[in-house]
Amino acid sequence: MPTSSQQGRVLAFSQQEYRERTARLRQQMAARGMDALLVMNENNMNYLTGYDGYSEYVPQLALVCQEDEDPWLILREIDTLCATPTSYLPQSRILSYPEKYIGSSQRTAWEPIGDLIRERTKSSRIGVELTAKTFGVKDHAALGNSLDSSKFIDADGLISKLKTVKSPAELAYMEQAGKIVDRAMQVGRLEIAPGARECDVGAAIVNALVKGTPEIPGGVCAFPTMPVG
Repeated sequence: MPTSSQQGRVLAFSQQEYRERTARLRQQMAARGMDALLVMNENNMNYLTGYDGYSEYVPQLALVCQEDEDPWLILREIDTLCATPTSYLPQSRILSYPEKYIGSSQRTAWEPIGDLIRERTKSSRIGVELTAKTFGVKDHAALGNSLDSSKFIDADGLISKLKTVKSPAELAYMEQAGKIVDRAMQVGRLEIAPGARECDVGAAIVNALVKGTPEIPGGVCAFPTMPVG
C-alpha cells in the first residue's frame, strides 16, 4: 500500500492530506459557529492525525482550533508511545495526562484534559462529539466541571460528512482492500466443505486478510462473522 515517511515514521497518508482534512473541517466548524472542536471518536482522531490506537475505553480526544493548522492529541500518558510513530504530529502537539487517573475512583482524567483544553482555547464556543462510545453522562458531567458544558455545540456527524468525499489516495486504498477481500472470499469458499470446522474456515480467511496479495500486504482485522448454525 502507498505510504509516506516523515521523520522516521510510516504514515498512511501524506502530511498534506491530513492538513487538507483539518482545513475542510475548520470550514464546517466556522459554519456551525465553533471556535474549537473536541473529537472524541477514535476513528475520527485517526482520520485527522493518523493516530492508530485502541484506547476508546479511556478518556482521550483530538482538539481542533480555528487558529491552528494542526490538531492537538490529548491522551493517557502511555498512549503517547503509540501516537508518536503513527501520527504526523510533532511531539509538541501530543499531550498527555498521568497514568494515576486510569482506573481511579477518586480522580477523573477529564479534569487534566479540561485544563489542557483551556490552555489552548479561551473560547466557550466548543463543538463536542457527544455520542462517542466512551463519552457518557458521567464523562460529560466531569468535563463540564472543567469547561462550560452549557455552551457545548453538538458536533456529531461533522467529520462523517467530510469522509463521504474520498481523496485519490483513499480511493487507491479502497481498490487495494477490495482485491484483498476478493482473495479472502475465494480462500473461504474453497475451505467450506461438509465436515469442515467453522474455526478452521475462519482461520483461513483471517490468514488471507492479513497476508493480502503478492503485491499488496494485508493487515490486522476483526474475526469474520459466519452465522452458520
